[in-house]
Amino acid sequence: MKRLLLIFFALILTFFAAVAYANGEIPETHSHYICGKSDCTENHKGTVTWQAWNGDTAVGTVGDTSKTAIYLYLEKDITITSTLDIPNVTVYLCLNGKTLTIDNAGNPAVRVGKNQTFVLCDCKTGGKITGAKGSAQKDAVRFGAVNCQSGSQFVMYGGSISDNTVEGANGGGIFVNGGTFTMYGGSVNNNKAPNGSGGAISVENGKIDIYGGEMKDNSAINGGAIHIKGNTTGEIRNIKADNNAAAGGKNSMGGAIFTETSGIIKIYDVELSNNKAVSGGGVYLKFASNNIYAKIYNANIHHNSVTGNGGGIFLDGNDTNNPSTDIYDSKICDNDSGNNGGGIFATSGAMLNLYGGTISGNTCAVSGGGIRVASSTYIAVVNYKNPLYINGNKAVDGGGISTAANSLNIIGKCEIEGNTATNRGGGVYINRSSMFLLFNQATVTKNTATQGGGIYLNKDNTGNELEILGGTTIIGNTSSTDGSANNLYLNNGRMFQFRKGLTGTEKVGVSVSETPTFSEPVDIEYVFDEEWHDTAGDRSNLIIPDNDDYKVIYKNNKHWLILKPSLTLTADKISVSNLDKPATLYVASYGGDKLLDIETMPLSSIEKKSVDVSEIGLNTKGATKIAAFLWDSNMSSLCDSESAEIPTK
Repeated sequence: MKRLLLIFFALILTFFAAVAYANGEIPETHSHYICGKSDCTENHKGTVTWQAWNGDTAVGTVGDTSKTAIYLYLEKDITITSTLDIPNVTVYLCLNGKTLTIDNAGNPAVRVGKNQTFVLCDCKTGGKITGAKGSAQKDAVRFGAVNCQSGSQFVMYGGSISDNTVEGANGGGIFVNGGTFTMYGGSVNNNKAPNGSGGAISVENGKIDIYGGEMKDNSAINGGAIHIKGNTTGEIRNIKADNNAAAGGKNSMGGAIFTETSGIIKIYDVELSNNKAVSGGGVYLKFASNNIYAKIYNANIHHNSVTGNGGGIFLDGNDTNNPSTDIYDSKICDNDSGNNGGGIFATSGAMLNLYGGTISGNTCAVSGGGIRVASSTYIAVVNYKNPLYINGNKAVDGGGISTAANSLNIIGKCEIEGNTATNRGGGVYINRSSMFLLFNQATVTKNTATQGGGIYLNKDNTGNELEILGGTTIIGNTSSTDGSANNLYLNNGRMFQFRKGLTGTEKVGVSVSETPTFSEPVDIEYVFDEEWHDTAGDRSNLIIPDNDDYKVIYKNNKHWLILKPSLTLTADKISVSNLDKPATLYVASYGGDKLLDIETMPLSSIEKKSVDVSEIGLNTKGATKIAAFLWDSNMSSLCDSESAEIPTK
């Protein structure tokens, strides 16, 4: 009898508990901060009591207008067959290590109504929202596994939104239309938007603020992980986005991140790796209006790949005005492009400003192993506390940098070292400029190419020539053909200018496509602006011809390449060629190592002169050899000496 009473009493309690639950009064059995942590140091609104949820989706709509928030947690895995709509109350959901599955094709698991808030956390690991599938039929209220409408807020502290595939939609995992998405942690993994953008997350005309978390194995046509559109602004910080893909056609953009926004986007401390796309393996930034900018700080963008352009980053200025991207202290390494720009590609008016960092180990099949900037763009290495290193990149043209930009301004310290081009421009390939080409504090060394191991200058006929400023050295670069010195290659009459502010430490190795002669030296310096030109006079000591047969002279306020003076000597005849200034020919006879006689002959500038040894009056009686020397008025040698044996009679 006593046992029957206990059973009856338990049934009564169960009944009242069910009634209480139906009235929204759920037993208090689960307490922690709203971020899901029991020991939170940030005190997220204090510890609250969470109520067990059995999957009744009507809980998101409350009749009691005085109730502003409800706190739910999962006691077990739950499958719902209708969407949890949140039209008039803030809902906090702790996954508690459990899984919430939506089993209703073409519909999200959670829909956050206009101006409402949804907060997701997971006090244990392993909790997730999943199951969204089928076609959303291009209906924006059905996109994603979590769908957020105008003015709404979705705050994600933890848990996972994973394994959802939504066709006919943007945002395979999360879709925000005019609202705000804030993420502090958790993951958005293995979601797909096969007919849209943003495999993990799509935010349109809203705000995105991400401070941590993981996004892995997501895919979409554009923006394998993140898609940002319209006038959306925001910051993306401290995420790891790995193995995402923009994979939906020949123009798929942004393996990890794709933006097409008129808002300001800032990216901090992210790691984007192993992502794939046609263009922009790590990031594709497209500017949708004038005078906007993006900033990237301390990013690690590595091992991404594209079949098109921009293995690491693609900057699309979209022909807008002043579309500026500033990249600070970032590592853009080991990315690969099937076309141009292994590390970075910029086009359509994009403005790229680099503040320190490293661009290394990137490869591409065509032009710009490290960086490729197309026509109508602008690139600057800004004077900054840290140098920029561009090293170990590979391409056909422009192993380190390939530029057709309107201007290339290297003002800050920049080291371009150890890059390889199988064709032209191991360090830098320049094929256009209508404004500035400035190299200041630049070190270009140990690069290699068939031509222009250091820099290949092939610019068009518009605008300024290449300007060498203080502290720049272009030396120690080689031709891959024979290993010979090949530093600054001036193709087809191109020239450079020494600009004001030289320190005297500059060293520039020079090759030319023409062959200088005595009567027609090759002009290598073009004085196009007297205001900025270095007027200190002869700087030929700063220029080292790559060809040992050439020398540099200073004439008419410019520097020229000519053939070095040369001597040829036989026992009977002496020839002097290409003498560009007065000199003295010294001829001596020796008997063994003993000097027997020495005679001199003054010479004026001559293209070629031959004299018989007998004309000089040299005593060769008993001599076994003769030697000739060509010295200037300072007794400095103008060329190598020559000697000849005298046949024994």
